[in-house]
Amino acid sequence: MLLPLIDAGVLRMPRDMINIRDARGWRSEMEAGGYRGVVVGTSDSESGREVESATRSGAALARLPVIAFEDFPGNFRHQDDAGETTLVVESEQAGRIAKDRLGGNCPRMLVFPPVRYDSQRTRLRELRERTRAAWACMALSPPPVLWAGQPETGECLRTLDALLPALRGEGAVLLFKAHPRDRGYPSAYAHLFDKPDGRVRDVTSLDVDAVMALGPRLVVTQFSSVAVEAGFHGVPAMNVLLPEAGGSLLLTKKGYRIPPWCSAGAAYVAVEEPGMPAMLHEALRDDLGRERIISRFDRYFSASSVVLPRLVRMLEDFPTMGGMATVTAVSGDSDNAQAR
Repeated sequence: MLLPLIDAGVLRMPRDMINIRDARGWRSEMEAGGYRGVVVGTSDSESGREVESATRSGAALARLPVIAFEDFPGNFRHQDDAGETTLVVESEQAGRIAKDRLGGNCPRMLVFPPVRYDSQRTRLRELRERTRAAWACMALSPPPVLWAGQPETGECLRTLDALLPALRGEGAVLLFKAHPRDRGYPSAYAHLFDKPDGRVRDVTSLDVDAVMALGPRLVVTQFSSVAVEAGFHGVPAMNVLLPEAGGSLLLTKKGYRIPPWCSAGAAYVAVEEPGMPAMLHEALRDDLGRERIISRFDRYFSASSVVLPRLVRMLEDFPTMGGMATVTAVSGDSDNAQAR
């Protein structure tokens, strides 16, 4: 999330960040470095949250303002000793989720679409032309569908059990992409890859651009950000959020049942197994419906408007910071910083 700002020279990352584990250490770092503000991510892992929590506490001890960029709606957590904080959310819908979840503890908020997708925004026309070309080449072949997994192996397996019969009904091929933190991969999925019909292909080792070159017509996921990246390529997504797999996990981890972009109509949503075949058919075959999904996706994520310049201006003008060159950045997860 913060990597584009660091690469642009807007923020600087402390060199010894990994070795600073407590608030006092961060206070010393901030005071020695002459910082006048701190920017943090909001990681999903325990180790990442530990680093960011200590950073926010240290900023309070040093009496520095904090800007927290929400890496994923629902990731931000209230912290009693965090001091003055401004939360950057990706949309008005995400802001409403934060207000409902945090109540009186909700900090001041600013809305900026996720800057980590700026590299896709700058290539939007090229990416979509590539997608259309790949689809043209695959016109007479079984439609490929990309599965983008979560870290939780059991949740993935349950969702795939519900998905695979519907895929067979459409004659589709599954491109399987495991989450990098899925500890069950590959052994837990070996029974899928070993089938002689070749209807499941493991593409976990490929990056998103390489997978998109294979021409998937649809991304199916619970709530992986890979599906968001695919949207910039013009490939719609179907979020499968069953009560026993995906839906309950999202509620537990993030505090809501449906991702805000899904509520905005920017993706298909399946919440019951019996309705999955019909929804999958629509998502693969209804071209007008697919175009409407991508149009809403473009509005939600500001697909045609680069975000970085607006963020730079915000940091320059941020009250009490006195200039972006004195702002430090901390993201507790390296994969968060690299737009997982």
